[in-house]
Amino acid sequence: MSEPAAFRAVFVKCHQVRDEVYFTFSVPAELGTQYLDSIGGFPKPGESRWFAIAQLKPTKEDTPQELQRTRQIPLENEPARPHNPYSRRAGILSSDPLFQTWVVTPDCKDKAAYAASIIRNKCGVTSRKDILPGSDAALRFDLLQSAFVVWRDGPKHGAV
Repeated sequence: MSEPAAFRAVFVKCHQVRDEVYFTFSVPAELGTQYLDSIGGFPKPGESRWFAIAQLKPTKEDTPQELQRTRQIPLENEPARPHNPYSRRAGILSSDPLFQTWVVTPDCKDKAAYAASIIRNKCGVTSRKDILPGSDAALRFDLLQSAFVVWRDGPKHGAV
C-alpha cells in the first residue's frame, strides 16, 4: 500500500460474536481487486490495520446497481416481492424452542407467536417482511440473533 485510499462501499450487515462486532461492506465486483490492492491486500496472520469509516451523504450514484435497476421497472410490471432472507430467518428463529426459552416465554399457548412478537418489537417493525437488508431493523435483528447465539452456544449449553 503506497498511499492511503478512500472508496465508496455499501453497508450490508453487522453481527456480534462474543465481544467483537463485525461489519460487512459491499463494493462492485469489478472494482474489488483494485480496492483490495489499495488497502494493502489481505492482512497477514496476527497483523492489524486501522481504517477510518465515514458515512457519505447518499446520492443516486451511491445507490447499489441492483436497487437502481429495480426502481427503473414500472410499478405495473414489478415482479413479486424479492426474496427477503431476514423475513425467513425471523420465522425460523421465532419457532426455535431454545429462542423461545431465551426470550423468557410466559406460560402461553402459542410460544412461537409470542417469540415472533418479541422479534418484531426489538426490530421496531409491525411485520417480519419489513426487516429489509441494509435497514436499521436488519441491524437490530442481527444483534438480537447474535446475542441469542452467544447465549445458546455459551457454557450453559455445553459449549466452551
